[in-house]
Amino acid sequence: MIYDRKRAKSRRIKLGISIDTLASLMGVTATTIYRWEDGTRSPSLEDSVRIFHHLRIPLRSILAQTKDEFEHAAIVVAESARREIPGEGETIRTTEHARERVRTDRIVKHVNDIRERNHA
Repeated sequence: MIYDRKRAKSRRIKLGISIDTLASLMGVTATTIYRWEDGTRSPSLEDSVRIFHHLRIPLRSILAQTKDEFEHAAIVVAESARREIPGEGETIRTTEHARERVRTDRIVKHVNDIRERNHA
C-alpha cells in the first residue's frame, strides 16, 4: 500500500490542515483520520488517493511510488472515481500544479479568516 501515515500526517501539518478540516473534506469523522494517522487503521486505496489529493500530492508522485502494475492501474481507476465526486476538483498531475494549489489554498484560507474576524 502506498499510504504512509507518518508522511501524510507531516504533510497535513505542514499545509496547516486540521484533522477536522481533512475529515470534512474526506466525508469521514475526525476519529477516522486519527486512526489512519496513528496506524490503528489503514485507509482504502480510494481513500488514500483522496487523502493525497487533499494534501496536494501530485498523481505522478503517487504513481512513481509503486512498481506493481495492478496497483498502478488501481490508483488510476481510484483517481478517476475521485474526480467524479462533486467538489473534489481536477487531478493534480505535477509538482508545480500542486504548488499552485497550495498557494491558492493559503490565499482562500487567509481571505476566509479575514471574513470571519470581520463578522465576529
